[in-house]
Amino acid sequence: MFRRVWFLRAPDGEGAPPAPPAPPAPPAPPAPGLGNVQPPAPPPDPGAPPAPPAPPAPKARPEFLSENFWDAAKGEPKLEAMAKSLTDMRAQISRGDHKPPADPAGYKFDFANHTDPDIKAAAAALIIPGEDGSPDPIMAAVTAAAHKEGVSQTQLSGIVNAFLKGQAGLLPPAFDEKAEMAKLGQNGPALLKVLNDFADTQIKTGRWDDGDRERFRNYMFDADDAKFLQKLLFDAGQIPDIKIAAVQQAASSVDAAELDRELAEIQARANKGENVQALFEANLAKREKLYGKEPTRSFGGHAA
Repeated sequence: MFRRVWFLRAPDGEGAPPAPPAPPAPPAPPAPGLGNVQPPAPPPDPGAPPAPPAPPAPKARPEFLSENFWDAAKGEPKLEAMAKSLTDMRAQISRGDHKPPADPAGYKFDFANHTDPDIKAAAAALIIPGEDGSPDPIMAAVTAAAHKEGVSQTQLSGIVNAFLKGQAGLLPPAFDEKAEMAKLGQNGPALLKVLNDFADTQIKTGRWDDGDRERFRNYMFDADDAKFLQKLLFDAGQIPDIKIAAVQQAASSVDAAELDRELAEIQARANKGENVQALFEANLAKREKLYGKEPTRSFGGHAA
């Protein structure tokens, strides 16, 4: 017995599976010729040293470790510095340096013998005790506040030293007496004497008191200050010309009297017909150092 099977045919093009894509065409073989031949790689040089390995990236500082105990270049902690810090801390604790003194007067500072010149100079300029030996009022207030807050001697010294170190750059240049006198020149001593004599006269006549004289002297910090005051007072007719004053001052000195005696002896020998020109010139050179430059002179008829 046969079973009849019916096949239904779909319309052309419908229901048929898509055709598979065509495989890619194989690459064309290179054209013949040496231009398309790849040269073989050169063999490694057995004598060349191997390339050094790349250095490892530096380690990051752990958060629990402070920067002063970390060597960033090596990427490792500074064990020696840590050990020294621990030893110092133990010593401070054993001495009680971590505690404030019994009272504010217990804080001690020796700025006069400080090894840092900047701190030493700033302390000398800014920390000024009273005339009765009482402490500087600012330092007294600082030590009182530090004691109240429980600040130790070591901590306060570090704070004060850091402050003074910063202030050192703001101070005026140190006074150099030798350099300033050199700027005034040969008549410098006479200039200062004239100015101080003027101030003393104001005291004697009652125009000034001691405070006025002190302020006047404070105005003469350097050579430029002294020259300005001299010019101001000379133009006002209050002081004589400095060159005249210098000659008068030199003439009243012991050296001037000695030169006059020496010159008298030279004159006596010249009157006897001796050649004393060299002696006179030597005496003149001494006078130039004392009085300043003078016109060159000679004993007529006896010059060499």
